[in-house]
Amino acid sequence: QCEPRLHAAGKFAWLARLLVHRGEQERALELWAKLGRGELVERGAAPVEETVALLSGALRASAPAMHRLPLLPAERVLSYSCWVLLLHPEAGLAIFTSTHQHVPAERCLDHLMGVCGEGSLEVMRYLEWLLSSLKREPCGSSGRQERVAAPAEAEHVLCKWLISQRTRAAAQRRPAVGP
Repeated sequence: QCEPRLHAAGKFAWLARLLVHRGEQERALELWAKLGRGELVERGAAPVEETVALLSGALRASAPAMHRLPLLPAERVLSYSCWVLLLHPEAGLAIFTSTHQHVPAERCLDHLMGVCGEGSLEVMRYLEWLLSSLKREPCGSSGRQERVAAPAEAEHVLCKWLISQRTRAAAQRRPAVGP
């Protein structure tokens, strides 16, 4: 009964929050995407921040009541992150560098290269984040490790990227061979 009233009143951000609490995360993400792209308008709405919090896992980790939310499948995180990466790249990058994110590093890097471009600032910042994750120590008094890329995963992704860059550079230096 609340849903039609919120929609009619143009309270799309509140409607999206209600949907999240109901477990309808994808419907909420659709609303936030429409707000973020300007297809829907609501003064004071923060669709970028709301989307980043949900996709990065920070919302799920923020309160005990949110722990019941299922993790979005990696494919959904990647698809709903596109509009944020295109319109607000720095905020979009936070989806993949959150300590609560769960998308494998290799998929994150491939996605960032596809959406932002292989040599983009976002890709470089993600690679820097992966490098720094190799140096991280357990945090807090509990000794719990922050959720970052596992060292072996981070090394694999960094090596793969470096090899692809060297291969591309070598191909560009190779002279064209005639018939």
